[in-house]
Amino acid sequence: MSPAESDRQPGRRLGPRLREARERRGLTQQELATRANVKLDTLRAIEQGRVQNPGVFTLLGLVRELDVSIDWLIQGTHPGN
Repeated sequence: MSPAESDRQPGRRLGPRLREARERRGLTQQELATRANVKLDTLRAIEQGRVQNPGVFTLLGLVRELDVSIDWLIQGTHPGN
């Protein structure tokens, strides 16, 4: 798969964006998992790219705690982009 093809697959960017947002907030994986009510193993799997399509409640918990939009987390876009 070429880099251009992977850019069109939002799930491939989810892990790195999640890690970026978590680190920007100064949270450990354990802290974020606890605050977002997400299993630590699930959070790790998402960040490592092993889970590319997490459930809606998982995403909602994460974006709430990280103060980012779902659009940014999944696609890297903000309203108006």
